[in-house]
Amino acid sequence: MERPIQISVRYHLREYLELVREHLPTALRERGKKSDPIGLGNRLMLVVLVPPIFLFKKWRVGDCLFEVGADGITRRSRRGQLHVSWRDITAIRRYGNAYLVVTKRGALPLPYRCFSAVERKHFDHWIAKTCMAA
Repeated sequence: MERPIQISVRYHLREYLELVREHLPTALRERGKKSDPIGLGNRLMLVVLVPPIFLFKKWRVGDCLFEVGADGITRRSRRGQLHVSWRDITAIRRYGNAYLVVTKRGALPLPYRCFSAVERKHFDHWIAKTCMAA
Protein backbone atom coordinates (compact mmCIF):
# COMPACT_ATOMS: atom_id res chain seq x y z
CA MET A 1 0.00 0.00 0.00
CA GLU A 2 1.53 3.27 -1.07
CA ARG A 3 0.20 5.78 1.42
CA PRO A 4 -2.14 5.21 4.35
CA ILE A 5 -5.88 5.51 3.86
CA GLN A 6 -7.62 7.63 6.50
CA ILE A 7 -11.36 7.49 7.00
CA SER A 8 -13.61 9.11 9.56
CA VAL A 9 -16.59 7.03 10.69
CA ARG A 10 -19.76 8.01 12.49
CA TYR A 11 -21.79 4.83 12.74
CA HIS A 12 -25.55 4.78 12.07
CA LEU A 13 -28.03 2.33 13.61
CA ARG A 14 -29.75 1.36 10.34
CA GLU A 15 -26.39 0.69 8.70
CA TYR A 16 -25.21 -1.35 11.71
CA LEU A 17 -28.42 -3.44 11.77
CA GLU A 18 -28.02 -4.21 8.08
CA LEU A 19 -24.42 -5.29 8.59
CA VAL A 20 -25.33 -7.54 11.54
CA ARG A 21 -28.23 -9.03 9.56
CA GLU A 22 -25.93 -9.80 6.63
CA HIS A 23 -23.13 -11.18 8.81
CA LEU A 24 -25.35 -13.33 11.04
CA PRO A 25 -25.57 -16.36 8.69
CA THR A 26 -21.77 -16.41 8.37
CA ALA A 27 -21.29 -16.11 12.13
CA LEU A 28 -23.77 -18.94 12.72
CA ARG A 29 -22.10 -21.21 10.13
CA GLU A 30 -18.69 -20.56 11.68
CA ARG A 31 -20.10 -21.77 14.99
CA GLY A 32 -21.51 -24.90 13.37
CA LYS A 33 -25.13 -23.76 13.64
CA LYS A 34 -27.91 -23.69 11.08
CA SER A 35 -27.91 -20.38 9.28
CA ASP A 36 -30.63 -20.52 6.61
CA PRO A 37 -33.21 -19.23 7.04
CA ILE A 38 -32.52 -16.97 9.98
CA GLY A 39 -34.93 -18.11 12.65
CA LEU A 40 -37.42 -16.15 14.70
CA GLY A 41 -35.05 -15.98 17.68
CA ASN A 42 -32.32 -14.36 15.63
CA ARG A 43 -34.76 -11.92 14.03
CA LEU A 44 -36.02 -10.93 17.49
CA MET A 45 -32.42 -10.47 18.62
CA LEU A 46 -31.86 -8.05 15.74
CA VAL A 47 -34.86 -5.96 16.75
CA VAL A 48 -34.62 -6.16 20.55
CA LEU A 49 -30.96 -6.63 21.51
CA VAL A 50 -28.86 -5.09 18.75
CA PRO A 51 -30.15 -1.47 18.99
CA PRO A 52 -29.27 -1.05 22.70
CA ILE A 53 -25.90 -2.74 22.13
CA PHE A 54 -25.24 -0.37 19.23
CA LEU A 55 -26.20 2.68 21.27
CA PHE A 56 -23.96 1.58 24.15
CA LYS A 57 -21.01 1.00 21.79
CA LYS A 58 -21.61 4.34 20.08
CA TRP A 59 -21.73 6.13 23.44
CA ARG A 60 -18.60 4.33 24.67
CA VAL A 61 -16.49 4.61 21.50
CA GLY A 62 -17.97 7.61 19.67
CA ASP A 63 -16.81 8.69 16.23
CA CYS A 64 -13.72 6.92 14.92
CA LEU A 65 -10.77 7.82 12.76
CA PHE A 66 -9.25 4.81 11.01
CA GLU A 67 -5.86 4.69 9.37
CA VAL A 68 -5.14 1.75 7.09
CA GLY A 69 -1.44 1.36 6.48
CA ALA A 70 1.33 -1.11 5.79
CA ASP A 71 1.44 -2.26 9.43
CA GLY A 72 -2.32 -2.71 9.90
CA ILE A 73 -5.38 -0.72 10.91
CA THR A 74 -5.40 1.86 13.68
CA ARG A 75 -8.63 3.19 15.19
CA ARG A 76 -8.64 6.39 17.20
CA SER A 77 -11.75 7.06 19.25
CA ARG A 78 -13.01 8.35 22.56
CA ARG A 79 -11.58 5.17 24.13
CA GLY A 80 -8.09 5.88 22.83
CA GLN A 81 -6.12 4.10 20.16
CA LEU A 82 -6.49 0.50 19.01
CA HIS A 83 -4.01 -1.00 16.58
CA VAL A 84 -4.68 -4.27 14.75
CA SER A 85 -1.76 -5.66 12.77
CA TRP A 86 -2.43 -7.46 9.49
CA ARG A 87 -1.36 -10.78 11.02
CA ASP A 88 -4.18 -10.46 13.58
CA ILE A 89 -6.83 -10.04 10.88
CA THR A 90 -8.49 -13.34 10.04
CA ALA A 91 -10.75 -12.09 7.21
CA ILE A 92 -12.09 -9.02 5.51
CA ARG A 93 -15.69 -9.56 4.46
CA ARG A 94 -17.60 -7.44 1.98
CA TYR A 95 -21.25 -6.81 2.70
CA GLY A 96 -23.84 -4.53 1.13
CA ASN A 97 -22.81 -1.37 2.94
CA ALA A 98 -19.44 -2.05 4.58
CA TYR A 99 -16.28 -4.05 4.91
CA LEU A 100 -16.13 -6.11 8.08
CA VAL A 101 -12.54 -6.55 9.25
CA VAL A 102 -12.60 -9.71 11.36
CA THR A 103 -9.99 -10.32 14.06
CA LYS A 104 -9.55 -12.98 16.71
CA ARG A 105 -11.05 -10.58 19.27
CA GLY A 106 -13.91 -8.99 17.32
CA ALA A 107 -14.62 -7.03 14.18
CA LEU A 108 -14.25 -3.52 12.80
CA PRO A 109 -16.96 -2.29 10.42
CA LEU A 110 -15.69 0.11 7.77
CA PRO A 111 -18.65 1.64 5.87
CA TYR A 112 -18.14 2.10 2.14
CA ARG A 113 -19.62 5.61 2.37
CA CYS A 114 -16.55 6.71 4.34
CA PHE A 115 -14.10 5.83 1.55
CA SER A 116 -13.49 7.94 -1.51
CA ALA A 117 -13.70 6.03 -4.79
CA VAL A 118 -9.90 5.97 -5.03
CA GLU A 119 -9.46 4.82 -1.42
CA ARG A 120 -11.97 2.03 -1.89
CA LYS A 121 -10.27 0.91 -5.08
CA HIS A 122 -6.89 0.79 -3.28
CA PHE A 123 -8.39 -1.11 -0.35
CA ASP A 124 -10.11 -3.63 -2.67
CA HIS A 125 -6.88 -4.10 -4.61
CA TRP A 126 -4.94 -4.73 -1.42
CA ILE A 127 -7.52 -7.25 -0.20
CA ALA A 128 -7.37 -9.14 -3.50
CA LYS A 129 -3.58 -9.06 -3.51
CA THR A 130 -3.28 -10.44 0.02
CA CYS A 131 -6.13 -12.97 -0.34
CA MET A 132 -7.83 -11.82 2.88
CA ALA A 133 -11.25 -11.49 1.30
CA ALA A 134 -13.84 -13.92 2.59
